[in-house]
Amino acid sequence: MPYVALWFRAFVFTVLMELLVLQRLFRSTRGSTVRRGLLVVYANLASHPCVWFVFPLLPVSYALQLVFAELWAFASEALFYAVAFEDLAPRRAVWGSLLANVVSLTGGLMLRHTLDWV
Repeated sequence: MPYVALWFRAFVFTVLMELLVLQRLFRSTRGSTVRRGLLVVYANLASHPCVWFVFPLLPVSYALQLVFAELWAFASEALFYAVAFEDLAPRRAVWGSLLANVVSLTGGLMLRHTLDWV
């Protein structure tokens, strides 16, 4: 399977996992469920391609690439949520991003190691 197709599969999985977490955590923010969902998709569109197409090019070990990529995803999404959700406390944006990224990373690694999925 082409690398871009693998990325897209992982992207859809990531968005689904993070939507499950963030729709619940951010439910008290103004706006509809659809708006919240679209903001989660946009946050991932901003972070996920770098995780897959930029960080693997770093001349460091896979473990460090993963650490840097996940820090990027967490930090960039937390910043996005803090700005996009005007009535969301920055602390909640940080915790939401952290939890969503832990869930999606853990789920993705589990799929990778048990089913050789991506």
